[in-house]
Amino acid sequence: MKKLLTTMMILGMLTSLLTAGTWASEEPEKPETADTQAEAAVLEAAPDDGTYTVEVTMEGGSGKASIQSPAKILVKDGQMSAVIVWSSDKYDYMIVDGVQYDPVTTEGGSTFEIPVAGLEEPLPVIGDTTAMSQPHEIEYTFTFDPASLTPLAAVLEDGVYTAEFTTDSSMFHVNEANEGKGVLTVKDGEMTIHVSLVSKKIVNLYPGLAADAEKEGAELLEPTVDTVTYSDGYTEEVYGFDVPVPALDEEFNLANLGTKGEWYDHKVSVSNPEPME
Repeated sequence: MKKLLTTMMILGMLTSLLTAGTWASEEPEKPETADTQAEAAVLEAAPDDGTYTVEVTMEGGSGKASIQSPAKILVKDGQMSAVIVWSSDKYDYMIVDGVQYDPVTTEGGSTFEIPVAGLEEPLPVIGDTTAMSQPHEIEYTFTFDPASLTPLAAVLEDGVYTAEFTTDSSMFHVNEANEGKGVLTVKDGEMTIHVSLVSKKIVNLYPGLAADAEKEGAELLEPTVDTVTYSDGYTEEVYGFDVPVPALDEEFNLANLGTKGEWYDHKVSVSNPEPME
């Protein structure tokens, strides 16, 4: 009997040791950190991968500079970034969450691609401008409107197209010789349409609001001299413009300046692109 009890005790001790060893070898679950929680929140909040437009407003600074609205939102692998286009080409870097970002281009205004954690919360940023005698870092806050988030139509392949250019005014439109159409150029996914107007009475355009066009440092669109030919063979020189197109089939702001020195707000849209032969 004593031998049986001793054997049972030994077996019990061995079982306990083996079980304890098994538990000790198991890797404990990693606690959820603030970083993993934030990453999960971003992935949940981000829309499907693709390209979108969203309305954005800006606070801060002296009010002399502005940003283009709507702005493009790029989503890849659940991560969002915003393409910010300034009214001035004097911004040489931006800082977001302590990280510095350089412009991808300064043509048509300093343009940056910056990360966006979500559209629900204001985004504080710093912009460094060289417009003054000395460079200055200025604090701004961007506020996106989630309700305005709109997916872009299918991106056109790089190339040259004809497209309809529609305006909200009978005084501001494409020359009748071109039947309401302009020449749309797509390069690296960026779209620009060249339109010939009816005369030389509009001397500048601005992709945005008239109030912003009048601010110091605003990048105005300069005219080209185009020759149009009417159906009866008569030719005439008029002004034309290369207008950046943020999206197809969507209205965007395009202010114009007449020979009398007054800016006017207008809404325009570009649609029905067809490859040029």
